[in-house]
Amino acid sequence: MKYYNNGGNVGNLTAEESSLSSWAGPYVTEMLGRGAALASQMPYQAYEGPLTAGPSALQTQAYEGIGSLAMPTASTEGDFTGSTAQSYMSPYISASLEPQMAEAQRQAEIQRVMNAGRLGKAGAFGGGRQAVMES
Repeated sequence: MKYYNNGGNVGNLTAEESSLSSWAGPYVTEMLGRGAALASQMPYQAYEGPLTAGPSALQTQAYEGIGSLAMPTASTEGDFTGSTAQSYMSPYISASLEPQMAEAQRQAEIQRVMNAGRLGKAGAFGGGRQAVMES
């Protein structure tokens, strides 16, 4: 059965209702009836057993091994400093980064000089605006 909107948009479908096919209707009706009859005779029984399988023997062995590890309490190498970090740097990475960092510093200095020139023309050189721009 189809329902049509009788308001401003005449002829627009607003809802549609259908029923089971004639070949499936008797089977579905009987199946739902049997389910209702069984449910009325036997109340719902909730499963109260374990919801997980639990760890395997291999997992238990791994957990025991991890549990016996000791946390280090102090560094045997001393403090991690810049020279320590430098010893871990790849020479290729250092050689490729140095020109890029130098160029970035050069561009930042050019921008700082341009900003100082604009501030000088505006009469605001050395004030709070300059501090904000340089930060």
